[in-house]
Amino acid sequence: MVPETDKRDIPREVVVLEGVSKILGDKKILDFVSFTVNKGEIFSLIGPNGAGKTTTIRIILGLLTPTSGKVKLFGMNPLNFKSYSKMISAVLEESILWEKFSGIQNVLMFASLFDLDSKLALKSALEYARLLHIDKVLPDPVHTYSKGMKRKLSLIFGLLKNPRLLVLDEPNSGIDPESKVDIRNILLMLKQQGKTIFLTSHDLDEVQRVADYTTIINKGKIIISGETEKLRHTMNIKIIVAKTNGSEFSEVIQSLPKNRVSYYIDGNKLIINTSDKNLVQETIKTVLNKGYMLEEVTEEKKSLEDIYMEILKKEEH
Repeated sequence: MVPETDKRDIPREVVVLEGVSKILGDKKILDFVSFTVNKGEIFSLIGPNGAGKTTTIRIILGLLTPTSGKVKLFGMNPLNFKSYSKMISAVLEESILWEKFSGIQNVLMFASLFDLDSKLALKSALEYARLLHIDKVLPDPVHTYSKGMKRKLSLIFGLLKNPRLLVLDEPNSGIDPESKVDIRNILLMLKQQGKTIFLTSHDLDEVQRVADYTTIINKGKIIISGETEKLRHTMNIKIIVAKTNGSEFSEVIQSLPKNRVSYYIDGNKLIINTSDKNLVQETIKTVLNKGYMLEEVTEEKKSLEDIYMEILKKEEH
């Protein structure tokens, strides 16, 4: 069955990186990376391809040694952590499954590989499979599964050890919307049980939905870190302008200060976004003076994707 709330004695700081750098050849993959993952939280590390996310995961798991800096896992060096391997599970981006065998056989082989009680492992796997809506396909060969089903089975493998820390690398890679919801619900359930989850993902909408804490990394450096909701504290003001009498938007666009707004055209509407409240009245005045129709002005929190893209654009300059 699905394990209950984790009441085991666990240090508050589950993962700690202090000034971690990693150099391979003449390339610096990580550059003085520092962050802390606390017990019972969902922590996300996001960034473009090649930013250093996978290297960070390998260092956390003790698969790579940092060139400099300190790493602690439950207060210990992960390189000396073999005897505590059941406390951690990692589900990497590429699913490693025995495709010719059924899902049930895969579960039993995994249980044997990690010296788990086969009956308890199968019982737990079946319960998780019901929650993830793949229980009916477990008797089928894994090569018949969709990518989403394979990701779910890999996630179940990661949960069979009832780990204190679950590391997920791109859990939503290439899966359908229904599977995203299923995985999201499992992650939130695990958080309620006191589990700690470290994840990397390009699916920023899902990160925004589940992550308590978000760190953005680029070119091996931490760019920004904080509670996900607090990172989104900046308000975005959206001004929607509609065409009148077949007019074009060029006059309005030319009047916009390019470094303080973003805009795009959607059919017969011009959508202007800014976080500068002082600019709003000025823009509205320009719109009306040029003879356009002001359709709507709304204020909302910036999405994590908005913040992410803004940061990467600044990094390019």
